[in-house]
Amino acid sequence: MSRNELLATTTPNGVAIFKEHVGYVIPGKEYTWVELGPRPDMPPWHAQAQPARYPFPDHDAALKFARAESETSPGRDVVIAYPDGRRWDGKAWVA
Repeated sequence: MSRNELLATTTPNGVAIFKEHVGYVIPGKEYTWVELGPRPDMPPWHAQAQPARYPFPDHDAALKFARAESETSPGRDVVIAYPDGRRWDGKAWVA
């Protein structure tokens, strides 16, 4: 991507553009994001020891992923960020 290239792919819902550190997203489409804090049980050099953010096309897919991640990594912060700005950590709305 250092040569000002634009990576794109065709999906059933339209053309998706590759955004660095995110993946393929459809321009103009709203996504529900799942934000993951660092896993405390991983060494600092491990990828999961860093925060991460993943887009999902709808609430149900984001909720399913967030629940699974909460179960596999109990000490990790998991927050669902909705397109309207609300954020849910599984227990309460957060700022």
